[in-house]
Amino acid sequence: MSSCVVLNNGEFVIMASDTALSSLENDVFKRVGNSCQKIFHFGNSLLFISGRFDVVELILSYIKKENTISPIFVSKLLSSLNIEKEDGIFSVEIILVKSENKNISVYQISQYNDYKIVELDNDFVDSLSIHCAGIKSKECTSILQEELKLSRNAVDVLKKTYSKLSCETIGGFLDIWVVTKSEIKFLEKINIDVPPKNLHMLVADVIVGRLLAGNTLTITNSNNNFTLDSTGATLNNAKFNIQTTNTKVIIDPTSSISFRIQKNQGGTFVDKFWVDNSGNVNFSGTLSGANGTFSGTLIATTGYIGTMIIDSLGLITLDGQNYLRGNGDLKWGGLSILGGTATFSGTIYADKIVGQVVNSQISNGAVDDSKVTSGLDAGKITNGTMSGSRIYGGSPTFSGVQVLGTDLGIQGNLTVVGSLLSEGTITTNEGYFYTNLGYIVAGSVGVTTSRSISTPFGSKIITFKGGICIGFT
Repeated sequence: MSSCVVLNNGEFVIMASDTALSSLENDVFKRVGNSCQKIFHFGNSLLFISGRFDVVELILSYIKKENTISPIFVSKLLSSLNIEKEDGIFSVEIILVKSENKNISVYQISQYNDYKIVELDNDFVDSLSIHCAGIKSKECTSILQEELKLSRNAVDVLKKTYSKLSCETIGGFLDIWVVTKSEIKFLEKINIDVPPKNLHMLVADVIVGRLLAGNTLTITNSNNNFTLDSTGATLNNAKFNIQTTNTKVIIDPTSSISFRIQKNQGGTFVDKFWVDNSGNVNFSGTLSGANGTFSGTLIATTGYIGTMIIDSLGLITLDGQNYLRGNGDLKWGGLSILGGTATFSGTIYADKIVGQVVNSQISNGAVDDSKVTSGLDAGKITNGTMSGSRIYGGSPTFSGVQVLGTDLGIQGNLTVVGSLLSEGTITTNEGYFYTNLGYIVAGSVGVTTSRSISTPFGSKIITFKGGICIGFT
């Protein structure tokens, strides 16, 4: 709410207005500001605008676009805005003072007069015309007239008048302007709240500058579910929305989903990331991180672990050559495990192999004697040929052959391909032996026997006694 005084002596006009800002709460006006500008200078015009704050701001936004201000323009503008009364109170009143062609004109355009242009008459009393606008206009006129009887100093009269009018809706400072036939200038600013009035609230569509949430400032609402004070901002049983055309961020402790990020898809905001109050996190995008630790259960039906692909069966490399399946099958390089059977196509290096290794799994090749450190059990050699001097120590036993010390006994037939050499005595028991030259020798222990054999030297007789050859004729 506002109050304005216009003093006109025909040569110049003084316009004054308070700067108090008030708001209607529970049918009671309360002071919410002390520095609200109500007189505005545009070229050769001076405007006082009183009314609802948002309406005043709207009117100013249009007026500021014009180079010159005329009563007709103001009247048409106000009519076009379709401004409604609020709680039975008229929302706007304008006093326009114009200095034009060496003349000064004063106009009133108000909502309660259907925005008709009313030119205020110069009804001089003691060479002075008085016009009051805004609230308490009749009371203001009465006080002015009494003060003018005591003083003709306009500034002094205005200061005393507004000091007496000071209340929740009138006060703060008194802005005084003067309009002459050649210029418009600001005259003085006077504090008219003595003592100062307490401010109850701040009402504004826009706050420009810095608002300090100090120890004594608290911003709240009627339900006390929003509070801003020196300790910070608090939302109690309420949610907090941050929104653009395509994205919405919601913090809502009243819901089971406490935090969510949504994206506009075809006019509907769809959840893309959300966290519930049990700590579960859901998202539809990609999770990227440099490092970290995960202590819970990780479940994934698709994705990657290093160079491995997660699929419905298990893990598999990008080229499909190696895999680990949930049924136990494995293929890793030369190792394959399929259906409980394992195969290995490469080379095994091991200090020890425990279990059965069959002959078909051993390839041909020599075993380095350094690998046989405690001897080789002869019972493990069951077939094949052992060549060279391969038996050292011990008493090897064969079927029909026995070695006792330095003596070799053969029970059965002895076949020699080549030469038979012995540094000792060769004896036989009832058996015989022959060579590839056809020599046949036979004899029995304790018996003298002669045999006729064919030799390269003709037919010869070999005589044995006790298995020993004693004659060759």
